[in-house]
Amino acid sequence: MDGPSPNQSDSDFAEMMRRSDEEIDLGAAALMIARQEYSTLNIDRYALRLKRMGNAVKSRLEDSSEPRKMVQTINHVLFQDEGLRANQKDYSDPRNSFLNDVLDRKKGIPITLSIVYMEVARHAGFPIMGVGFPGHFLVKYQGPDQQLIIDPFSKGMVLTKEEVAQRLHLSSGGEVAFREHYLAAATKKQIISRVLANLKAIYLSTSDYPKAVGVINMLLDISPWALDEVRDRGKVYFQMKAYPKALADLETYLEFNREAGDASDIRQNVKYLKTLVSKSE
Repeated sequence: MDGPSPNQSDSDFAEMMRRSDEEIDLGAAALMIARQEYSTLNIDRYALRLKRMGNAVKSRLEDSSEPRKMVQTINHVLFQDEGLRANQKDYSDPRNSFLNDVLDRKKGIPITLSIVYMEVARHAGFPIMGVGFPGHFLVKYQGPDQQLIIDPFSKGMVLTKEEVAQRLHLSSGGEVAFREHYLAAATKKQIISRVLANLKAIYLSTSDYPKAVGVINMLLDISPWALDEVRDRGKVYFQMKAYPKALADLETYLEFNREAGDASDIRQNVKYLKTLVSKSE
């Protein structure tokens, strides 16, 4: 066996994830995730909306490239003109993870609002990077002598390191200490993976197993050797009573991860699945 089994997901998405990170179109990739829910989604239409917002930022700047002015202008366009806002009440609504819904409904969660922020900034010619901060995605501008940490979930509020550290202290109940690397720039693949991980958790919590499989397939398009995802897909297939597929995934997980902490439990699952598959033959 050469590795984890191939999966059937959006071929355009799979092709994009084979590119280098610099070549990935973040907005298009995020919209491809939404195509799992909306099969006829017009990606170009929404990409154009992001570009128009970026152009609106540029038209307001009057050739100014001062970073704080750029941030203020992006904030004005997104949160005043466009009316984007945080979805505080229905945080686990899957629509918060679909970029088309975020743009149409004008609300989202930290990571999708951050993707909108990054894409609009890109079209405006302003370099903004994603920050995979623990528990709350942020963005930042990193200049030669200035760093701006920005929270799109809080209408583009600019935060100091001390404020970010305090947030982490409060959200973790004091159990997680701030580390400088928490503010490192996230790659595009890491950003897309985080969106998918959110969706996966939502679908598993609601027992929507077919959609969970679709999301796991996309995660495997990003990281084909993510054996934990192969294992999780096998478990989901088991819940769907797709026993041959469940068996194949769990056997693959064991073959390439023999010393895993849960290997003993998975071996028991494999043994049980073999009896189920043999009975169905």
